[in-house]
Amino acid sequence: MEAVACCIRMNWACLLVGPSSSGKSTLLKTLADACNVHIETLAMSSSTDVTELIGCFEQTDSMSGAKDILKILSHIHNRACIQCRI
Repeated sequence: MEAVACCIRMNWACLLVGPSSSGKSTLLKTLADACNVHIETLAMSSSTDVTELIGCFEQTDSMSGAKDILKILSHIHNRACIQCRI
């Protein structure tokens, strides 16, 4: 119980595993109330997927916009250089 209280106090995730109706949620709610901390609980089963815990993230190329701008600037630069030679 001390480890769970420490997790709540530090605002860390706390994962309790045990049989149904063994008091896991009650323990967390009681400790959170005593610490005056809001908690979110999630009922899980063997079919719970990891994405339900951490969410999903879309992969993106954060540099794609910068690459497009560099291509445009390079094109403008090349055209300006060609016009200067004429």
